[in-house]
Amino acid sequence: MNKLFVLSAVKAGIMSALFSLLFVIMLPVSFSEEEAATDLTIVATGEHNPDAKSAEVWIRATDSERLEAKIVRKDPGWETKYNSLVSFRNQPAVMQSALALKSDKFLRFATSEYSGIVEVKYGQVGHRIDLYSPNQGMIEVDLRKIAPMQLSLWANAISAAKPFGIAFVAFFILLLVLGRRAVSPASRASSGSAWMHAWIVLSSLTVYGLVLAAYWPGQMSPDSINQWGQIVSGQYNDSHPILSTQLYKLAFDVYPQPQSAVILQILIFTSATWFFFKECLAWGASPRVIALAALLFPLFPATFLIVTTLWKDVPFTAGVILLSALAAREVRRGMTLRLDSLFLMGMAGVLIIAMRHNGILISVIFFAALLFFAKAGQTRLRVGVTLISQIAIFLMIKTLLLTVLNVSPILPQYRAIVAMHVLGSMETAGVEWESDDRQLLERLLPAQEWRENYKCESVVPLFWHPELRKEWSFLGEHTSELNSLALKAIWNYPLVFLKHQTCVTGLIWRIGGRDDEWLSISPAEITSMPEQRELGLQSHSLLPALKSRIDELNQNFVQRSTVYTRPALYTLIGLISMCIIAIRSQPAVWLLFAPLLCNLMSLTLLMGAQDYRYLWPSVVMSLLRIFFIGPLGAFLLVGTVLLKRMSY
Repeated sequence: MNKLFVLSAVKAGIMSALFSLLFVIMLPVSFSEEEAATDLTIVATGEHNPDAKSAEVWIRATDSERLEAKIVRKDPGWETKYNSLVSFRNQPAVMQSALALKSDKFLRFATSEYSGIVEVKYGQVGHRIDLYSPNQGMIEVDLRKIAPMQLSLWANAISAAKPFGIAFVAFFILLLVLGRRAVSPASRASSGSAWMHAWIVLSSLTVYGLVLAAYWPGQMSPDSINQWGQIVSGQYNDSHPILSTQLYKLAFDVYPQPQSAVILQILIFTSATWFFFKECLAWGASPRVIALAALLFPLFPATFLIVTTLWKDVPFTAGVILLSALAAREVRRGMTLRLDSLFLMGMAGVLIIAMRHNGILISVIFFAALLFFAKAGQTRLRVGVTLISQIAIFLMIKTLLLTVLNVSPILPQYRAIVAMHVLGSMETAGVEWESDDRQLLERLLPAQEWRENYKCESVVPLFWHPELRKEWSFLGEHTSELNSLALKAIWNYPLVFLKHQTCVTGLIWRIGGRDDEWLSISPAEITSMPEQRELGLQSHSLLPALKSRIDELNQNFVQRSTVYTRPALYTLIGLISMCIIAIRSQPAVWLLFAPLLCNLMSLTLLMGAQDYRYLWPSVVMSLLRIFFIGPLGAFLLVGTVLLKRMSY
């Protein structure tokens, strides 16, 4: 007995260490301790705007104190007046400072009719700023945009020690106590009464129906409007997977208005969640807990907002739910993997493949994992055939079906969208390009425009830059060169790429939000744009009072980037829940987590914006896993939030 306890303690300790490390990485405190890799250089050039009366450069007093505290070099042309650094003679005048950016990352200059031109740079990367203004004022320079930053590993280790210790103790106790209680096969008896099934379905349909009425005929983003335009015109483009467009066309053929397509996706999504809750009951979940979960799940704001938006992500998520539920059923049945079960899994996989471009990655990795857990012999052979069929169906969709339906390919410039974002990060970091590479980049945008429009959180400002859109044909002709250049830059400057990816994927892994950060959950309307007006799409709420209340909730809470609204919290809880289920049951239950994990893995490299709907499938599956383990899931959710607060 003691040996078993020691073994359990060792396992709990190892997993607690891993969870604690993951928890620390997901906190905003992680990787926050960074400093500029080189000294800051400020040059009063002696040049000025033709309308300026002089070439003075004044630095705000508080910033002057910070600069002088870390001064490395100061030419005689820099003097101190009224506690401010100023240069108005003996120019050009150079000043260098090892300024720390931890407390304040802005540098402020006075602007007036006497102000000249100043250069602010780190190494060779920087800005040339004209300070002239007919009126007195101030201009702020964000040093983060020009400073090559480097992590302080020691400072990060110290800041991470406290949350790691607190999290380790909490996770260790949790896993040690809860992981020892095994799930009894006898408890997996009933899949619920007819009344229970009716409650599960009606709860979802009622909530989604009311929200749809409030946003009638449904919410539509530019993405939705473009896909609806393809359905109306009959001219299809593979920017939207063709089978997702054809699914909505089924509703269009019945009633040619957006609400018919939204109702169809509500029915598909409700059916998938019903099947998952049915499987939870078969595993022995408390009927009372499932009854409560059936009501709380559709009331989760992100869920009812996205389900009532015409997005292919909704049927895609339904496929992920179905695949996970079927995997849970197979584990419960002892991994017999009969032909009928594999057929249903295969159909769920096809739904995932058909609805989103990254669906093939999720399906292939899931069935590869299923092959690993399958028993040798005929069972493994059947799984292998199913895996091959998923690949074959994907290839048929991308070749034969696109040809038969006369679907035009994705516009070639979109094949370089990820590369453009990466190259923007490299340009902003000041990497050195070969002459041919520099010429290619500046054919698209000037170097200054690359740096000013690069935002690590989103590729949109850069890729949809007005000047770049004029060069889209050139961009489309040179996608292979740009992709190759991006790969070469990643190989040569891996730390720059790592910093870029850490930022762009922040919605995946970072638990806490920032005060100036907002989440884009759903459009909450039919987006106004020329195509929308051409199609005659117009919002006309059937329940304006309810819409007003939801909009207020959306603005005051849901769209605010906090620990409660960001996907990372729910993903972490889902992962912990799966560990507990695996300890109490068998390792094969990790198949339930495979679709969620595959979705996150595919987005890690392909994500180009902080778009919540990309991660919503993972949030949904994490919520369902929390309900799967009942009250313990709520305990984990509250406990993790408390851990996050205790870590500061």
